[in-house]
Amino acid sequence: MAIKVHPTKTGEVGVRDFDLGVLSTLGATPDTQGLFADSDFKKNIANFNAQDFCYKIVVPGSSGSGAVPVYFAQPDAPYRKKYFPLIVVSRDEFSPALQRWMSVGQLEYRAGEAGSYIVAGNGVSGFTQYMSKIQAMPYDFIYTISVFDRYENTIQPVLMKVLQSFPPVGKLFVKDSLGLQRTYEVYQEGGVSSQHEIVDAAQRIRGYSITIRVEGEIDLVTPVDRSAVTGFDLNLIRDDSI
Repeated sequence: MAIKVHPTKTGEVGVRDFDLGVLSTLGATPDTQGLFADSDFKKNIANFNAQDFCYKIVVPGSSGSGAVPVYFAQPDAPYRKKYFPLIVVSRDEFSPALQRWMSVGQLEYRAGEAGSYIVAGNGVSGFTQYMSKIQAMPYDFIYTISVFDRYENTIQPVLMKVLQSFPPVGKLFVKDSLGLQRTYEVYQEGGVSSQHEIVDAAQRIRGYSITIRVEGEIDLVTPVDRSAVTGFDLNLIRDDSI
């Protein structure tokens, strides 16, 4: 069966794009105000990029102000002091998913290059220069999302927020290098696990975690430019006298 090759350029995606996609699908935004930062980070907040910040989401019914910090475990956010309740996202692994691979040499797109000319002849037309990109390699990403708080009644709204964002079968929203949004299939793997810890009677921690699998992809090959045949029709005539 023929596979469609797109006539327009698409961006590229990598591992970090899926990390940010998990945070975006969860509804988290960068904590640019430093609500959950320690004192050392606040002193140097102007020197950090958006991806360096802790993230936060607003969960009605949770304890405190309703804003919940979201920490990404890999790479570790530059925050040492933990606030309750909190959410921790961990990328456990990513591995090739060859069962979703199309074929060797399959193109993702073949599009006219900017600044090239359009030529026509014999009822057909095309660009003088094309850019093409080999299909991205399919990868499965495994993430664990954990929620923690000190009390059962205040952790439940945070857990529900996570379960609503990542139901048993859902979508993950990822932006590629051109800023275009893509959607990928995401599935819960297993059930909701308990992460309760009791240090002592006065310092108990309630926790739950879920594991999700994202059917994603990684661009391993950069796009290439190629020239097209232009200007003349080549008429090949066989001479039987030779």
